[in-house]
Amino acid sequence: AEKRANKAHHMVLIEQQAKQRRAMYEEEKQAELEASEEANRREEYRKAVIQEARKRLLEEHFAQK
Repeated sequence: AEKRANKAHHMVLIEQQAKQRRAMYEEEKQAELEASEEANRREEYRKAVIQEARKRLLEEHFAQK
């Protein structure tokens, strides 16, 4: 009976470990997704700033003529 209890306990530990690994994997996947989205937001902002700067330069250039 003790052997069966030990085996059952061992199975529970294995299941808990598997759940923890899945949770860690999901957290890591979510963190990567958030980092990727943040990088995209930064890149879009950078492009918008550059576009605005070019527009201003063109406006200044034509205003001088």
